[in-house]
Amino acid sequence: MSNIIKKLYTKHLNALVEHYWEIYKFDMNPNHCSHNNEADAFKHCIFQAELTFWLGKDIAKFFGDMHESKPDNPEAEKVMDLHNNEVGRNIGKPYFWAIFKKLFNREAVYDSIAENIMDKMKKGELITKV
Repeated sequence: MSNIIKKLYTKHLNALVEHYWEIYKFDMNPNHCSHNNEADAFKHCIFQAELTFWLGKDIAKFFGDMHESKPDNPEAEKVMDLHNNEVGRNIGKPYFWAIFKKLFNREAVYDSIAENIMDKMKKGELITKV
């Protein structure tokens, strides 16, 4: 069951990256792969922002850190991903309360998060390559 959830969530994240790539045209390789590039940084940020607004910052950090703890994960990639995860959690944190205040508009929240991510990317606050 866990593998099914992981595959579905990965598909969801990849769809978000593709959707916002269409809007922002951040760096993604010709095969639309998000690995060690701007698309990868975007993916990690939106992943952690989303988990933060649904589950809270501590739980998001737990899952982000767990994902990066694989023994075969190269150190430079781990540093990149952990940094971008933290940025994503900070972006997602204000949206957590929007759910409980019934102000939650899913599309608007994702668009706002993506805009924040791109702003940070343009300012050089994300690590976009190793």
